[in-house]
Amino acid sequence: STDTQKTEILSVASDENISLSELGITDKLSLLSAKSVVSSTNTSTDIDTVLQSKLASSAPEPTDPGYLLSRLGEDYYRQAQNLLAEGNARAARDMFFKNIFILENGIDKIDNLEYLSQAAYSLGISYWSIHNYRGAEHAFDISYQANPNFMYADFCLYARGISNERLIDAKAISEDTAKPIIEECYWTLVSDYPKSKYRFHAEHWLENNQK
Repeated sequence: STDTQKTEILSVASDENISLSELGITDKLSLLSAKSVVSSTNTSTDIDTVLQSKLASSAPEPTDPGYLLSRLGEDYYRQAQNLLAEGNARAARDMFFKNIFILENGIDKIDNLEYLSQAAYSLGISYWSIHNYRGAEHAFDISYQANPNFMYADFCLYARGISNERLIDAKAISEDTAKPIIEECYWTLVSDYPKSKYRFHAEHWLENNQK
C-alpha cells in the first residue's frame, strides 16, 4: 500500500533517535549556526507557523502540507543560492541549515509521494551544498524511492553515488559498505535513464570497478 511504502521510505528521515551529527551537523560552529536559525526548541511549532504563513501567501494554490513543504524547500534553496551569488556565504549557509531543519522535521507530514520526492530532493541538494554527503545520500535515496519518475530522479541516483564516493575518500564509510550502494545506483542510472547526462560518470565508475 501507499502508506506502507511511505513508512519504509521515511524510515531513515523520521527516526527519532537520529542525532544532529547524523543529520550532518558535525562541528560546533555548524551546530551553533543550525540552532540559531530555529529559535524555538519546539521545531514542530516553527514548521506549523511556516506552513500557515506559506498557506496565507500562496492561495489559491493547493493546501496539502506536502505541497507547501516541497515548495518551501525549493524557495529556501533558491534564496540560499541567490545569497551565494551575491557573495553572502554566511547568510546562504544559514539558509541551507534552515531548509534542512524544516524539511527534516516536516517531511513526515507528507503523504503524497510526488511531494515527498520533491521535498527530499530539496533536502538533498541543501545537504550537498554544505558538503554533508551522508545527509545528502539519505535524502536523495528517499527522493528516488518515492518517485522514480521524478524529473531529477537520474540526478538523485548520480548524487547518491557521488556522495558515497566522497564518503569513501573522507574515510567516513568503508568501501565494503559504500561500493554496493554506488554500484546499484549507477547500474540503475545506466539501465533506466540511458539519455541522462550523468550516465557517463556512472559508466566510467562501473568500468573501473568491475569485480
